[in-house]
Amino acid sequence: MSALRQHWLVSALKAWVVHGADGLDEITIADKTYVAACSSTGHVEAFTLSPEDFGLKRQRFDGFHGKGPRENAELIRAILRGEEPKTTSAARDLVMINAAA
Repeated sequence: MSALRQHWLVSALKAWVVHGADGLDEITIADKTYVAACSSTGHVEAFTLSPEDFGLKRQRFDGFHGKGPRENAELIRAILRGEEPKTTSAARDLVMINAAA
């Protein structure tokens, strides 16, 4: 990791550590997500989020499993550009819910 990235991480004023109840290491669209919101003062607040908190319906997601990092990165970039690649609305919702947080 570059020194610039390390500095950014160390100097972060707030950070979320998230874990989906379905096993994803990010905010999930299939179930609730456990969040530990950490501040630079050392305070940690624990809470849960659900897809409904973002105005989304819960849905099963299998979109990124079995694909390589390069393909997954391109899919994410395409979704963020507003393009609709060969993907499902679940993939789009998963990317956008994590970008929004």
